[in-house]
Amino acid sequence: MRIICLVVAALLMLSGSAMGQSHDEKLLTPEQGRADIAFAFQTLRDVHPNLYAWIPEGTIARERVALEKSLTAPLTRKEFWLRFTPLIARLRDGHTWLPVPVSIWGEYRDTGANLFPLDTRINGEKMFVKADYGEATQLAPGTEIVAINGIPVRTILDHLMPYANAELLPARWNQIANSLRSSLYLNLGISAPFIVTYAPPGGKPVVIQQPGVSWKTIVAKRESTQKAAGGETYYRYRLLREDNIGLIEYDRCTDLPKFETFLKETFSQIQKDKPRALIIDVRGNPGGRGGLNEALCEYITDKPYRVFGRGDLKVSGSVKRLLGREAYVERLGEEAWKAPDGSLISDIIDFAKPEPNPLRFSGKVYCLAGAGTFSNGMAFASVIKDCQLGILVGEETGGVGSAYGDYITFRLPHSGFDLNISLKHIFRPSGIDDGRGILPDHEIRQTIEDTGAGRDTVLDFARRLVTSGSQ
Repeated sequence: MRIICLVVAALLMLSGSAMGQSHDEKLLTPEQGRADIAFAFQTLRDVHPNLYAWIPEGTIARERVALEKSLTAPLTRKEFWLRFTPLIARLRDGHTWLPVPVSIWGEYRDTGANLFPLDTRINGEKMFVKADYGEATQLAPGTEIVAINGIPVRTILDHLMPYANAELLPARWNQIANSLRSSLYLNLGISAPFIVTYAPPGGKPVVIQQPGVSWKTIVAKRESTQKAAGGETYYRYRLLREDNIGLIEYDRCTDLPKFETFLKETFSQIQKDKPRALIIDVRGNPGGRGGLNEALCEYITDKPYRVFGRGDLKVSGSVKRLLGREAYVERLGEEAWKAPDGSLISDIIDFAKPEPNPLRFSGKVYCLAGAGTFSNGMAFASVIKDCQLGILVGEETGGVGSAYGDYITFRLPHSGFDLNISLKHIFRPSGIDDGRGILPDHEIRQTIEDTGAGRDTVLDFARRLVTSGSQ
C-alpha cells in the first residue's frame, strides 16, 4: 500500500507547475494521452514475453484506470511523461521503460545550464557524495547529504522511487542516484543555485550554496579522472605493483572495435607484467552492447563457456511490422519470421570452445560486482560465476541473472515518446531463474565510512584473497 500511495502522491505533486519550463510546449489533449497509453499497453502485451512477471496484471490495470481518469485537461509533453512513466516502471522490468526525452532534458542540459554538481550514491534511504565537480566548496566522497534546496533527502527519494524500473531494490537506488541530476530538474523543478545541507562526521548539519556546473564541465572532469587511471574512458588497465596484481576496470559494454584493440594492447602488457592474478571490476558496469563479454572471455580462459544459457523470444506482429522482413530476420532469424504471432521460440546457446590465443592470461581471475552491475555487465559476472572462470567478490548484482531484455523501441503516436520493450526472456548460463542477481562467492560490502576514508573494501578484500592464495 505504501508504494501505491507514493505513486499517487508523486503523480499529483509532479504534474503541477513546479516542473520548470519546457522548450517544447506542445499540449496533449486527454484523448491523445489516453490513446498513447492504449497504444503502449497493446504493444507491450503483443511484444513482451511475460509482461506481468513481477507484478499482478490486476494491479497495473487498476493504476492504469486511475491514470486515465486523471487526464481531464491538456498536458505538456513533460507533464504527460511524468504521469505515465511511473506506470511503466511499475512493471519492474529493467529493460522496459520510457526514456527521458531529449527534447525535455537533453536540450536544457546541453545548452550550458548550471546543473547539480554532485554524483551521489544511495545506501538504503540515505544519500552520500560520490564525486563533486563543483567549483565552490568541495564535498569529500562519503559525505552524507541531508537536504537539497530545503527538501529532505527522504522526501526526494520517495518522489523518485516510482520512476525507477529495475527489478531489485538496490538497483533502483542505483538508478535514482545515477539520474539524480535530471530528476532534480524534471521531477522537482530544482535548478541552480543549489542549497546543499550536509552532515560532517560527528558534527551538526552544514548548509552551503553551490552554483552548479555545465554538463560539458562534468563530462570533462569525469573523463580526466578516469583517464588519469590509464586507458579508455570505459575500460582501463593498471598493475597494482605492491601485490603484483593486474586490474581491469570494465565500466561499460560499448564500442566493440575499440574494446578489441584495448584487449590486445592490455593483454600484451599483461604478458610483460606477469601479474600473479587478474582482477576485473564490473561494479559500475550498467551494460550496453553485446559481444564485448565474449571478446574478453577469449583472453581469460581456455574452458568452454557461454555468456547466456537460453533466450525465449515471443513472436510479435508489432515487431515484424516495425522492422520489416529483412531487418527482422537479420536480428531475430527466419524461424521467428515464419512462426505464428504470439508463439514462443527458445534458442539454446551452446558452450563455445575458445580459439587458441597467444595473449591469453592463464592465471587466476577474480571479478568484482555489485548493485551497479546490470544488463551485459551482469552477464559478465554470470559467466564468471556459472562457468567457473573465476572468483566473484562483492555484492549481489543489481541486474537479475535471468532477466527480460534485448529491447526494441516503439514511438508513441501523439507524444512522440520512445517506449522500450523487452523482446526476450534471457537466461543466465546455468539456467537458474530465481529472481535474484548473481550472488558473489565472497559477499563484501563497501561501507560509507570506507568510502569517506578513501578505502576500497571490496578491492582490498580481493587483493588479500590473491596474496593469501585463498579461494
